[in-house]
Amino acid sequence: MMEKVDVFHEELSQPVQPIGRVGHSKLGIASFTIAMISGLLFWGSIVLAIVLEESGASLSEIELQEMILGLVLMLVAFVNLVGTGLGIAGVMSKTKKRVFAILGIIFNVMTILIFILFMIVGLTIT
Repeated sequence: MMEKVDVFHEELSQPVQPIGRVGHSKLGIASFTIAMISGLLFWGSIVLAIVLEESGASLSEIELQEMILGLVLMLVAFVNLVGTGLGIAGVMSKTKKRVFAILGIIFNVMTILIFILFMIVGLTIT
């Protein structure tokens, strides 16, 4: 009779490990992109607030524009929190590169800290 041939080798039963990390984490790229866009919005809002303060517009126009700028800055801070979360999730990836995730975390946290610093300075001035 024919002998049964075992085609399942022990060395193939082990999971294949990729050599190094392959590709960038999509969550990390999203975190980095959010950090760059929200950073531009943040600094653009700060510049706009300075220009509004220096302009000779009436008080009621300035108050409305400052409220809108405040809301934009709050939205940017919230988006930075989301970006930080995406960066943390991207860092947890075991198979993807973490460069963009780490950069996203750094830039998002820096923007949040600068926002908090500006709020503290603003509260102490008034």
